[in-house]
Amino acid sequence: MTFLHKLAQRLARMKTLCAVPVVALIACEKPVLLTGPGGPGAVTRLIISPKDLTLLPNQTTDLMAVGLTATSDTGSVAVMWSVTGGTMVDTSASGGKHYGRYKSGAPGQYKVVANGNPGGLSDTATVTVNPVPVAAVVVSPAAPSVTVGQTVQLVATPQDSNGTALPGRSVTWASSNGAVATVSGGGLVTALAAGSATITATSEGQSGTASVTVSNVPVASVTVAPASASVNEGNTVQLTATPKDANGNPLSGRTVTWVSSNTTVATVSSSGLVTGKVAGTATITATSEGQSGTSAITVVHVPVASVTVAPASASVQAGSAIQLTATPKDASGNPLSGRTVSWSSSNTSVAAVSASGLVTGAAVGSATITATSEGQSGTSAITVTTPGSGPRFGHVFIVTEENTNYSEVIGTTAMPYLNGLV
Repeated sequence: MTFLHKLAQRLARMKTLCAVPVVALIACEKPVLLTGPGGPGAVTRLIISPKDLTLLPNQTTDLMAVGLTATSDTGSVAVMWSVTGGTMVDTSASGGKHYGRYKSGAPGQYKVVANGNPGGLSDTATVTVNPVPVAAVVVSPAAPSVTVGQTVQLVATPQDSNGTALPGRSVTWASSNGAVATVSGGGLVTALAAGSATITATSEGQSGTASVTVSNVPVASVTVAPASASVNEGNTVQLTATPKDANGNPLSGRTVTWVSSNTTVATVSSSGLVTGKVAGTATITATSEGQSGTSAITVVHVPVASVTVAPASASVQAGSAIQLTATPKDASGNPLSGRTVSWSSSNTSVAAVSASGLVTGAAVGSATITATSEGQSGTSAITVTTPGSGPRFGHVFIVTEENTNYSEVIGTTAMPYLNGLV
């Protein structure tokens, strides 16, 4: 029978062997007296089994060492165990076989050595201790809320299958929505915009998440500028509203609504443009997220200093009409809108005027048309001519003697004529 065959049979019977007390172990490991080096029964080799082991931290396993003679029989030899890492928690011997129970320590690669005496024989087993695998990752806090511009620190805890924390494991971080919140390699979340984002921590293929809610910094106050203003009737003034946080810092991108306390006096647009209507006062209010600011508006009535009537003079045939316009102006000559104008004629038998300034010729003669606003007046001199006389507006067509073609001449007659005839 070959040596390898005998060894395989011995290793197969290992599980049937029983451990012996330490006292007996000492006796068993007492070397057998040999007739001399190389004599019959001398151990020529020492074999440890298994040669390679893979364990997790704090796991135990059994190894066996056997001394063999030149004829591959079990020889008597004393065995001492040593390790480069971990511990040998128990040893025993039975029937020439030596057993060692090994307990692993921290992750790494270590040697378990069996040393035989006599003969100085030894053999070595390699033990690889792997870290406990990550079974889950817990992220805390699990659902933080943060305002725009602030940060929150997240902590990721890798755990084993029993829920025991595994320190020293590498963790990577990612955000599902970088526009709302970003996360650093250390789990520091920075809020960028209102919304929500899922922050994921991953270790050894296992992940955990935290749901981050980002809200806007609340508006604490609203400042309206200018705080008070005067505006002439018919003119405008632009107001601006600035929402602010509790520290007085301006907050951009907030919705602002505008309202006037007296729309008869002043109105305000959705952008804060105030229009003066009539003399009086009104409070303009800007509101954002329930907070408000105001501006006191005084609408001033600018008195009419003069009235200009156009045209200043005009001719109209009896039975025809001409439109006049009146422009009230302030002391600086600026037009004033929205003012009431009344019209009158100095000679209604010659020319009459309507409430809108339309003058109608009644009979040949002259009349003065007056427009009045707030006690100030302007006039237009009107001459009423006989129908068919005086300048008229239109086109004059002249037929030449050579042919009947029309030659158009731009003129100012009231009606088109053919060779002077209607």
